[in-house]
Amino acid sequence: MTISSYFLQFGELYRWLELAAKRGLTLTLFLIGASLTLETMRAVGVKPMVLGILLWVLISTMSLVAILWVG
Repeated sequence: MTISSYFLQFGELYRWLELAAKRGLTLTLFLIGASLTLETMRAVGVKPMVLGILLWVLISTMSLVAILWVG
């Protein structure tokens, strides 16, 4: 925060770093809350993870469409 206050010309970079930090923290908190470890994820495999992500995207998209349609 201090660096971004003095070097304003890198504002776009700071926004990307902030977004990456927030996403990383969200992912970390999710994994902690779900009691998932890297070993567990490796044991389960890629396919269930991809299916879960696709389901999450589908539900999120449908929720957004419903909100925009009603609102």
